[in-house]
Amino acid sequence: MKLNLRPITRDNWRQIAMLAVNENQTSFVENNSYSLAQSGFETEWISVGLYDGDTAVGYAIHGVDLENGQVWLDRFMIDGRHQGRGYPLRLQSNLSQYSS
Repeated sequence: MKLNLRPITRDNWRQIAMLAVNENQTSFVENNSYSLAQSGFETEWISVGLYDGDTAVGYAIHGVDLENGQVWLDRFMIDGRHQGRGYPLRLQSNLSQYSS
Protein backbone atom coordinates (compact mmCIF):
# COMPACT_ATOMS: atom_id res chain seq x y z
CA MET A 1 0.00 0.00 0.00
CA LYS A 2 1.26 3.44 -0.93
CA LEU A 3 -0.88 5.67 1.26
CA ASN A 4 -0.92 9.39 0.60
CA LEU A 5 -2.92 12.56 1.10
CA ARG A 6 -3.86 14.85 -1.76
CA PRO A 7 -5.34 18.31 -1.82
CA ILE A 8 -8.81 18.59 -3.29
CA THR A 9 -8.66 20.04 -6.79
CA ARG A 10 -10.95 20.47 -9.76
CA ASP A 11 -9.57 17.12 -11.01
CA ASN A 12 -10.50 15.00 -7.96
CA TRP A 13 -13.34 16.71 -6.09
CA ARG A 14 -16.07 14.64 -7.76
CA GLN A 15 -14.26 11.40 -6.94
CA ILE A 16 -14.02 12.43 -3.28
CA ALA A 17 -17.63 13.67 -3.17
CA MET A 18 -18.84 10.23 -4.30
CA LEU A 19 -17.16 8.36 -1.44
CA ALA A 20 -19.55 7.30 1.33
CA VAL A 21 -19.54 5.39 4.58
CA ASN A 22 -21.74 2.33 5.00
CA GLU A 23 -25.48 2.96 5.38
CA ASN A 24 -25.44 2.22 9.13
CA GLN A 25 -22.68 4.86 9.64
CA THR A 26 -24.29 7.86 7.94
CA SER A 27 -25.39 9.45 11.22
CA PHE A 28 -21.76 9.63 12.41
CA VAL A 29 -20.31 11.98 9.76
CA GLU A 30 -21.57 14.57 7.28
CA ASN A 31 -21.45 13.53 3.65
CA ASN A 32 -18.40 14.60 1.70
CA SER A 33 -20.29 16.98 -0.59
CA TYR A 34 -21.37 19.03 2.44
CA SER A 35 -17.84 19.00 3.87
CA LEU A 36 -16.27 20.02 0.55
CA ALA A 37 -18.68 22.96 0.31
CA GLN A 38 -17.93 23.93 3.90
CA SER A 39 -14.19 24.02 3.27
CA GLY A 40 -14.83 26.15 0.18
CA PHE A 41 -16.69 28.80 2.18
CA GLU A 42 -15.02 28.47 5.60
CA THR A 43 -11.41 28.70 4.54
CA GLU A 44 -10.00 27.78 7.95
CA TRP A 45 -10.96 24.18 7.05
CA ILE A 46 -8.75 22.21 4.67
CA SER A 47 -10.08 19.20 2.77
CA VAL A 48 -7.81 16.33 1.70
CA GLY A 49 -8.40 13.11 -0.18
CA LEU A 50 -7.04 9.91 1.33
CA TYR A 51 -5.49 7.63 -1.27
CA ASP A 52 -4.03 4.16 -1.58
CA GLY A 53 -1.86 4.62 -4.64
CA ASP A 54 -4.20 6.27 -7.15
CA THR A 55 -7.39 4.94 -5.54
CA ALA A 56 -9.39 7.37 -3.40
CA VAL A 57 -10.32 5.51 -0.20
CA GLY A 58 -11.36 8.33 2.13
CA TYR A 59 -11.62 11.97 3.03
CA ALA A 60 -10.65 14.26 5.88
CA ILE A 61 -11.19 17.90 6.79
CA HIS A 62 -8.92 19.63 9.28
CA GLY A 63 -8.09 23.15 10.34
CA VAL A 64 -7.68 25.66 13.10
CA ASP A 65 -10.63 26.65 15.29
CA LEU A 66 -10.88 30.43 14.94
CA GLU A 67 -12.20 30.85 18.48
CA ASN A 68 -9.42 29.08 20.37
CA GLY A 69 -6.59 28.40 17.90
CA GLN A 70 -6.71 24.63 18.41
CA VAL A 71 -5.98 22.33 15.47
CA TRP A 72 -8.86 19.98 14.70
CA LEU A 73 -9.33 16.86 12.68
CA ASP A 74 -12.99 17.64 12.20
CA ARG A 75 -14.00 14.79 9.91
CA PHE A 76 -12.35 11.58 8.84
CA MET A 77 -14.02 8.89 6.79
CA ILE A 78 -13.10 5.75 4.90
CA ASP A 79 -15.41 4.73 2.06
CA GLY A 80 -17.53 1.69 2.93
CA ARG A 81 -15.96 -0.35 0.12
CA HIS A 82 -12.48 0.20 1.60
CA GLN A 83 -13.16 -0.33 5.30
CA GLY A 84 -11.54 -3.17 7.24
CA ARG A 85 -8.12 -2.73 5.63
CA GLY A 86 -6.35 -0.83 8.39
CA TYR A 87 -6.37 2.57 6.67
CA PRO A 88 -7.39 4.83 9.58
CA LEU A 89 -4.33 4.45 11.78
CA ARG A 90 -1.83 4.81 8.95
CA LEU A 91 -3.66 7.67 7.26
CA GLN A 92 -4.12 9.59 10.52
CA SER A 93 -0.36 9.43 10.99
CA ASN A 94 0.10 10.90 7.48
CA LEU A 95 -2.48 13.57 8.25
CA SER A 96 -0.65 14.59 11.43
CA GLN A 97 2.50 15.18 9.38
CA TYR A 98 0.51 16.98 6.64
CA SER A 99 -1.07 19.35 9.20
CA SER A 100 2.19 20.29 10.91
